[in-house]
Amino acid sequence: MASKTFTPAEVRVWLDAVQADLRRIEEKVRPLEEKQRQLEAREELLRDLLRSFESDANGSGDAASVPAPSGSVGQYVVERSVEILRDAGEPLHINDLYSQFRERGFSIPGAGKPVNLIVHLRQAHEIVSPQRGIYGLREDLGDVRPRAARKRTTTSRRRRKG
Repeated sequence: MASKTFTPAEVRVWLDAVQADLRRIEEKVRPLEEKQRQLEAREELLRDLLRSFESDANGSGDAASVPAPSGSVGQYVVERSVEILRDAGEPLHINDLYSQFRERGFSIPGAGKPVNLIVHLRQAHEIVSPQRGIYGLREDLGDVRPRAARKRTTTSRRRRKG
């Protein structure tokens, strides 16, 4: 049997074909490797989160001191606000109350702005507002007359005589 001899040109064609196949495979593998790195990072974050729950269950975490919301959102906001106002011992401006919410790690409903607290505080019987932007406990301030609602002023357009 005679053995076939190959020319360098033929070997280069084969080499080019193999290299082209490797490039195509690398292009397909690269996104999968990136996805793998993302999933591994996410896995590590989830493991850390799980460990934090386990440490909280053992009483060694700080998050255990922050009460979880129970009941309605309004009830939660009012209960936390009463707690903050009692600790302060005086009426607070809404921005100070909001700051205390954030410092204590309490969740703030909606967009997480002071106005989201006001909506619930205005409906609470135990919290009164002696003046604009100030909120205190009814037990400390007594019965404060509610402010009169602002009147909307409308401008009338004059008709042009024409």
